[in-house]
Amino acid sequence: MLGDHVTDSSKWAGGAGDLYVSFGAFPGIFIENKRDAKADYTAAQIRFQRTHPHAVLRCESEDQAIQQAKMIRKLAQAIAEARGRI
Repeated sequence: MLGDHVTDSSKWAGGAGDLYVSFGAFPGIFIENKRDAKADYTAAQIRFQRTHPHAVLRCESEDQAIQQAKMIRKLAQAIAEARGRI
């Protein structure tokens, strides 16, 4: 499971990622699914990433998705601990 809440944002337009994922105290991040490292971003995706730096993770494989899920959960735990909720 990638996250606590997963929203299909692929039809939002404007260059946002394919999925919006949040988990626990972690507010969320866009995930842009690409078939491989050669797949280019669209012009809208490039503009979105320029105006929203660090808001999108690129995912090219199942293994990468697993690593991203682990990272999101770690961040959620760190945020919760910093807020004194754990």
